[in-house]
Amino acid sequence: RSKVLGLAVLSSVMLLTSCGNDPEVDYQYNSYLAGSPSTWNVHTWQTSDESVIMGYTETGLYDFVLNDNKDGYVIIPEMAADDPIDISDTLTLDEVAQYGVNSDVGTKWKVALNPLAKWEDGTPINADSYIYSMQQLLNPKMQNYRASSYYADTLQIGNAERYFKSNRKTYEQYSKYAPIMLESGQTPEYYYSFSESNEVVKKISTQYSTIVEFFNDNIPMFERTPSLVNAFKNYVHFEMVQKTDGDGNVYEGIESITCTEEQKGYHPTKGDRNISTALNYLAQLFGASNDAEIAQYRDDLTYTLYQWPETTWDEVGLVKTGDYELTFYLQTTIEKYYMQYNLSGNWLVYKELYESGKTTSGNLTVTNYATKQSNYKSYGPYKLVRYQTDKVIILEKNENWYGYTDGKHVNQFKTNRVKLEVVPEHATALQMFLKGDLDDIALTAEDMKKYGFSSRLYTTPETYTQKLSFNTDWNTLVRRQKGSGYNKTIFSNHNFREAFSYAMDRELFAAQYTAGHEPSVTLLNHEYISDYSTNEVYRDTPQGKSVITDIYGDNVNGFSVSKAAELFQLAAQEEIAKTREGHYEAGQKIQIEILLFNDASESAQAQITFMRNCLANATKGTSLEDKIEIKTRKDEDYYNTAYGGNFDCIWTIWGGMTMDPYGFMQVYTDEDVRCEYGFYPSREQLVIDKELLKSSEDVSMTYDEWRLAISSGGQYSKDHEVRLNVLAALEKAIILRYETISITSRATAELVSYK
Repeated sequence: RSKVLGLAVLSSVMLLTSCGNDPEVDYQYNSYLAGSPSTWNVHTWQTSDESVIMGYTETGLYDFVLNDNKDGYVIIPEMAADDPIDISDTLTLDEVAQYGVNSDVGTKWKVALNPLAKWEDGTPINADSYIYSMQQLLNPKMQNYRASSYYADTLQIGNAERYFKSNRKTYEQYSKYAPIMLESGQTPEYYYSFSESNEVVKKISTQYSTIVEFFNDNIPMFERTPSLVNAFKNYVHFEMVQKTDGDGNVYEGIESITCTEEQKGYHPTKGDRNISTALNYLAQLFGASNDAEIAQYRDDLTYTLYQWPETTWDEVGLVKTGDYELTFYLQTTIEKYYMQYNLSGNWLVYKELYESGKTTSGNLTVTNYATKQSNYKSYGPYKLVRYQTDKVIILEKNENWYGYTDGKHVNQFKTNRVKLEVVPEHATALQMFLKGDLDDIALTAEDMKKYGFSSRLYTTPETYTQKLSFNTDWNTLVRRQKGSGYNKTIFSNHNFREAFSYAMDRELFAAQYTAGHEPSVTLLNHEYISDYSTNEVYRDTPQGKSVITDIYGDNVNGFSVSKAAELFQLAAQEEIAKTREGHYEAGQKIQIEILLFNDASESAQAQITFMRNCLANATKGTSLEDKIEIKTRKDEDYYNTAYGGNFDCIWTIWGGMTMDPYGFMQVYTDEDVRCEYGFYPSREQLVIDKELLKSSEDVSMTYDEWRLAISSGGQYSKDHEVRLNVLAALEKAIILRYETISITSRATAELVSYK
């Protein structure tokens, strides 16, 4: 999740600050947005557009700023008065019990607050302001989108989740929560679901999360066993179809297994005469071999409606310990740096406006706070003075911001006023810039052909990597290709995907089809800092460099038509030789459907054309010449589509967590967020050499276990050299699978006016 670090400072420092002691001048900065944010409530915002206003009007407890030499950064207190202090050695047994924490180092922190901080109307911001705002963020009646930032991320406030879910009922695994309910005098009831996430299914095969998904991927088992179809016909839908076996005999088979709308969700077992038989069959399918095991599996497979206990605010680990002091009690240990990093955002809201904007419908309370100028207050360098939907946003200096008088922000924020016009069309925005109505303009690849050498061009590297991710799951690909006349199972062939990677001319792509991107073959680019104490860039370390040289040698951009052709030919031969149902056959066409958020834009169409040309060039003279087609599919929910496996390939980006490349690897090793369907990093093992670990023997763990081992507090996180060794080994291993293929390291390019 993104953290608001002050966009006004981080994205356009040169525009809002001054290098000298300029006389007081009235500066107005004119920029634009493609659309109006519907809210900028720090408790509910979701998209980057919704964070723009907050970047000017709100400030974190800590901030990252350029050091004096402008070759790195320092962390400074902003809304905090000083660095956080670890006081875990003062934890008492009563506090451990009250806040649900442990007594490890890094679980109790004291943060002094800036006594000069005020709202734009001059109202002081003190510890009470923070306590009220966190109470509202975690308010169980409001279900705020950003609540999990303080109980599910790195900074986990004691009992925050229990408070957020206080007095709610949720369906939970029967075997885990029924004993808790019985202890508290509740009577647990059994529920079943074939469509909702199931812990047993997830443990048995990380490929699935629901029973019906497991069924759908094991259709032959149901076709061979009619009694199974009969047992489950009331709970899932069997779509029947005529099939032909290897001898040419026609039989009635199963096309798919799904849940109808009526079958979806949770249902009580009570009163259902058939569910007991179905659950017994399920238990046996998952390995139960006797009555005791069947009974245990039934409890594991079913659910109960769990009533979360009432949790009061005095059990939550955020405590006012002074008028301008907070104490944090955390459920997991955290280092000082990550404490500051996670407090570089904020959660403050103005009480009177937040309360007056509340409305309740049923059990849900919402507020209209921060949806217009009149129901919002600033406490940062600027204040919102005008908000007109789909037209304009105007911000002016907040005269009550402490930074203008504290002597610590001299020559910063020289701009008096910021005007953001809403301009949906890029062509219109460009014309406004050329006329002098805008002071900046983001460029497209087409714009770069004309303005790429302008002295007013500024390029800003980003952490994001533009990449292609393939679906490599054979069974899913068989289903996707069925009846299409095309082959898709070849995507599961390693040599095919490696050939695809070598076919891509990344240097040409970056130069002609992007606005300032750099060619890249890695998962982590040059923006990632591997040691925050020295500003060490991971990509510049020996370990970071070795990832590229070990794989590509001197061919740093990974482009070789001859290598690609050789691998394409080998992949075709391997697949033709297979006898598995659905394998590639000689002469077949191959269709790659690429998911795009928007396939209609000129840039997207040009990029896809580039890929087609690269593949055509690399398959000349091979048996795959003129056999590979690329089509696109627009899907504005394409991440969730990819998570479910309903795709061939997805054109997407990953980035963020600049200061934590170790934790960032979660996007590739956590099966809940990775896009490489068919790669199961929580199950598949990776062996790392003992010399890299400074160990007596090689070590084998799953990909995700290695990620956890180098994350903050992990077993290989203490020795920095070993930590880098593991990160590089993990990155290299994932690249060599060629399930994800990096193309460029992204950057933004903009022109800035002479004004």
